[in-house]
Amino acid sequence: ALDIDKTVVVGISGGGPSSYAFAIRYPQRTAGLVLCCAVAAHLEVGAGEARADRFFDGTGFDHCRG
Repeated sequence: ALDIDKTVVVGISGGGPSSYAFAIRYPQRTAGLVLCCAVAAHLEVGAGEARADRFFDGTGFDHCRG
């Protein structure tokens, strides 16, 4: 273990939604959030942990599968 209590999470492009989800799900572990050219069409401000859970179990990216 690296013994890191908090980190700044950076999401670039398609990594934006999972970075956002991490920050929502683990606010006590997130020192900051940086989104660069992030995909944001499916992010809902205030959607909370239930929305974040979809990104962590993989179902939040169903729209990306053809």
